Amino acid sequence: MLSQFSIDPGLLNKLRVIAFISPRPISCRTNGINKMKKQNSKIILFIVLSSFFFCCAQNVTGEESQANTLMPQTPRYELVLDMNELTILCKTVSDGLNKYGGSANFEMNAAKNSKGTLWRVIIDNPKLPDVLTYWVSEKSLAIVKSINPDNLTPNNKLLLKVVKGLSDKIDAAKKNPIRDRINISGKITEEKGNLFIKGKGFQYSVSGKYTDAIKKKKGRQVVLSGVVKVKNQIEATRLVEKKDNTLELFVMSQCPFGQMAETSLINYIDTLPDDQRPDISIRYIFNLKNNKFTSMHGEPEIAENLVQMVVRDEFQDYFHPYLLQRCNDMERPWREVAKEIGISDKKVAHIENKIATERKKLILAEYNYAVLTYDITDRSPTYVWESEIISDVRKIEVFKDLVFSTDKKCSQ
Repeated sequence: MLSQFSIDPGLLNKLRVIAFISPRPISCRTNGINKMKKQNSKIILFIVLSSFFFCCAQNVTGEESQANTLMPQTPRYELVLDMNELTILCKTVSDGLNKYGGSANFEMNAAKNSKGTLWRVIIDNPKLPDVLTYWVSEKSLAIVKSINPDNLTPNNKLLLKVVKGLSDKIDAAKKNPIRDRINISGKITEEKGNLFIKGKGFQYSVSGKYTDAIKKKKGRQVVLSGVVKVKNQIEATRLVEKKDNTLELFVMSQCPFGQMAETSLINYIDTLPDDQRPDISIRYIFNLKNNKFTSMHGEPEIAENLVQMVVRDEFQDYFHPYLLQRCNDMERPWREVAKEIGISDKKVAHIENKIATERKKLILAEYNYAVLTYDITDRSPTYVWESEIISDVRKIEVFKDLVFSTDKKCSQ
């Protein structure tokens, strides 16, 4: 059984696991999950050490890099299973292979949450979900036949619940296939009532439920995100008007890596001639959990985020000086730092009052911008250049001489 393997939980979170199910049959008594551990057959897991990651969206950045053809993307199917569901899945697949032959390859990622370790099963073969549905149905029938309905034990009930949960998750995955989202930069045009995104050497039709909103951007340069189900057609899921020559930096105010990015970028920009300076917009990351806004470093970080947001929005001349001073001195009260760089007592009082009376409104607006525009809820600092998320700001020509690490991030 899977429980035979002793693997450090911390390491599991950094593994990418590719599972090959042994064609050997696995004997499993149907009177409870706990009794499965007594069987002596094996499931073989080959664990490949590499960085743990979830599939990243493919990005097509810059009009000059566009291909002239968009090909439909192959969907994948994903199941998030607990240990009991994973055990039943492995047993079911092993029995199916033993009975029908063939192979069943899939990938797994392990991650911890408040409920324990969850396993993310990734299926690339579009036929496999239907096969799994059939095999799980066979397993369910065998289990039902083995159980006395007039004398259901706790293990019987647990087993039935696990099999039903697995079956429901397979059905849900089949109904909701996942495709990698791509980004396309270009101009929105309209021809004979049909919308297109057009750039250098390409023109793709635009579909989806957001076409009415997209039509309002006609004639403008945008970054369009979506999936490709039909050749040369993108089904839009998000649209952002392109912000030329603009870097947006998303941070948590007490994240040391975010502070490093802020101070490095501000100092670097000051060395450039006025006509070569890009615009820099600093935004703040909040989380929403159980209908309550939180931040990785707790309430002190939320409070500091709010101070910086009000200074940014209402006292912009003081914003960069305040950031530079504050990033080097997080121990003193923010009011002392503000006064030290020239913010008057009256303005400090205004900042305090603004935060006290409009806290929820300020946080909600900042959260909505990060999440609804770029789907950013974590990873400080995150860089967005001309409305597209980038991994390394130094790959942008104007920032090529910037010297600091962009790899480290605060992430929950």
